[in-house]
Amino acid sequence: MAKVNVFLDMDCVIADFIGGVINLLPKSDRPSEAQIIDAQREIGWDFLSKFFGSKKEVWEAIEKDSEGFWCGLKKTEYADMVVDSVKSGEVYVLTSVEPKRYRIAAYKYKWLTMHYPELADKMICTKYKGLLGRFDGMLIDDSPDNIIDFINEGGGSGVLWPQHYNMESLGVRCNTKMDFTAAIGVTMFDIETALKDMQEMADEAEEIMKIKEPAVDSTSSFEVGEFKMLDLTDFDLEDLG
Repeated sequence: MAKVNVFLDMDCVIADFIGGVINLLPKSDRPSEAQIIDAQREIGWDFLSKFFGSKKEVWEAIEKDSEGFWCGLKKTEYADMVVDSVKSGEVYVLTSVEPKRYRIAAYKYKWLTMHYPELADKMICTKYKGLLGRFDGMLIDDSPDNIIDFINEGGGSGVLWPQHYNMESLGVRCNTKMDFTAAIGVTMFDIETALKDMQEMADEAEEIMKIKEPAVDSTSSFEVGEFKMLDLTDFDLEDLG
């Protein structure tokens, strides 16, 4: 049975990138959970810049000890749950690494060996996640743009992993922890349902593509599909003269 390809984002889906960055701040400067959520809603994707001054300063803080940062990230609260939910598929970790920061790929690989060793050798690093949609798979990612590219450029299927900075894309506003937990629950249901549907479609396609082996005539000729090929084993080339 052919398995469905599942491409699982790493940062903010299974690795707690946000918590890791916040912990780079001095304890006295660290925002509360409510302040972090408000910043996500107000600013969106680049909300961490609010606490550091700019996106550049965020990266400068990370790169003071890049290996320690990436290898030291904790798992997200729902990491094990989402990984378990896609185990019936052919799971790959699809993570974005800029060429100029290529060393990060090695640190992310090391992180996977510590937390999900079965996925470490199935890590794919690229900024162009949409291209992987061509492999008839499903992307689970926290970036609406990545999901859109995966569907539109590659023709794959996508499930947006909820975060407070992407809730507008989901048409949802989570005002309480319970609301957010409910959004996670809905997303998990979407993942499991989509994976089940895709697996059924893959199984049906596999059955359709099965072709009965053609019978071979061992005498003077044999047929391949609609073509008849002659056996020239005993043919005398001098007869052509």
